[in-house]
Amino acid sequence: VEQRRIASAFPLLKQGLKDENAEVRKASLKALGQNATFEDFPDLLVMLVDVKDGDGDAEEILVVLKSAGTRMPQADVADVIDKQFETASTELRIHLLELLKEIGGPKAMNIVEQAAWGDDARLRDKATAILGAWPPGKTEDLALLAATCKKIATEMKDARLKRRGLRSYIRLARQFNMPEEQRLQIAADAMALATQPEDKQLVLEAYGRWPSLKTLETVVPFMDDAPLQKKACEEAVKIGEKLPGKDAKVVEAMKKVIATTDNADLKGRAQRILDKQ
Repeated sequence: VEQRRIASAFPLLKQGLKDENAEVRKASLKALGQNATFEDFPDLLVMLVDVKDGDGDAEEILVVLKSAGTRMPQADVADVIDKQFETASTELRIHLLELLKEIGGPKAMNIVEQAAWGDDARLRDKATAILGAWPPGKTEDLALLAATCKKIATEMKDARLKRRGLRSYIRLARQFNMPEEQRLQIAADAMALATQPEDKQLVLEAYGRWPSLKTLETVVPFMDDAPLQKKACEEAVKIGEKLPGKDAKVVEAMKKVIATTDNADLKGRAQRILDKQ
C-alpha cells in the first residue's frame, strides 16, 4: 500500500494505528505519510494535536506530516497549519514551526515570522532559530527571507535573538544562490550591522565563497582594518586563486596582500597568483 501510494487505503492505515502489534502500527504510520492526499492532511494534523505534550510519539507523527505535507501545495498546507496554530499549545506550536520549515514557501515563512515577534519566549526562540536554518530549497522568495532576518537583526529587543538574526542574514550571503548584486548588498548591510569581529569575519568568508572581481574588490579595503586584516588577506587570496586570466585588480590585490600580511603561506600563494598573471 505504501509503495503503490493507494490513497483509498487511508482509512485502513488509520485502523492499523490501533493494531496490537507495534510493527503493524509503525508500518501503518509510515505508509500514511506516503498515501495521504491533501484532503487527508487535516486528519493527520489532528493526530499530532491529540498527542500529549512531551509524548515521544509526536516526533514520529511529525515525520509523517513532513512526508505528506511536502508532496502537497505549499500555501494550502500552510493555511491548514495556520488554522491549527491559533489554538495550539506552545509545545504543539513548536512542532508546527518545525513542520512549516519543511513545507516552505512565503505563507509558511510568514507564520514563522509572526511567532518570532510574539509574546511567547519559547516560540520566539524556536521561530528565530528556524528562520536561521530555512532550507535554500524551500526559499522561493529570497527577498522575503532576507527582509525577515534583517528586521530581526535590527529591531529585536533580545540581544541574543538579535545577533541570531544577523547570523541568519549573513548565512544568506554565504550559502544561498542569488544574483551577485543581491549578495553584495546583503553582505554590505550585514557588515554595517555587525559589531563583533567574529560576525564581520563571516561576512568576509561570504565574499570568498563566491569569487569574482567585485567580491575581490570589496575585500581589499578590509586589509587596512587591523582586527580583520588576516581574514581579509586570506579571502582575497582564495578569490584570486579562483579567478582566471589577467586582470589589474587581481595584481593590485595580491601585491597588497604581500605588503600587508606576515603569513609566509599567504605571501607565497599571492606571489604564485602574480606569477600566473
